[in-house]
Amino acid sequence: MDTSEKLMVMACQMHHGCKLPDYLYCSHSGGRRGAGVAVNLWNGQSYATVGADATYVPKQIYKGMRNTAADIKKMSQLLGGQCSLGFIYNSNDLNPVRKTDDFLKGAAASAGATLRNVRLGVTTPSSEWKNLKSPKAVEIGLSSDKADIDAGASISIPLLQTPIKY
Repeated sequence: MDTSEKLMVMACQMHHGCKLPDYLYCSHSGGRRGAGVAVNLWNGQSYATVGADATYVPKQIYKGMRNTAADIKKMSQLLGGQCSLGFIYNSNDLNPVRKTDDFLKGAAASAGATLRNVRLGVTTPSSEWKNLKSPKAVEIGLSSDKADIDAGASISIPLLQTPIKY
């Protein structure tokens, strides 16, 4: 069983039955800045994302780094990446293509936790983060971090339409 199949099985178990993911999101980060790509899995529309985050990594201190082997290893731990499948909830739009495009456009706020390289997160449009009835997405995926807690904000713009779709 490959990684994508494992993610789908975990997602099905998490949702008490299979619900197809609405989008795929992959990102990389260096320090507190990151960039990524989100793809609407219903129509193949892709979005470029840029953002900033605050990540807490247990027992990691990065002050006073010099150009030594030990400090280079510390610096490499600041770099990372993750890929997640997103499942959108609380949307009034029943059309999955429109619902996902509307969700992926613009600014968003997110928070998540990683344990043993598995990341669980929640994302919401940043203007709606206080509204419990606004659309939210639950994300499940793989991360290069072994364990961390993160929160961030990002903005996305449409890129190109790819032939990938259900």
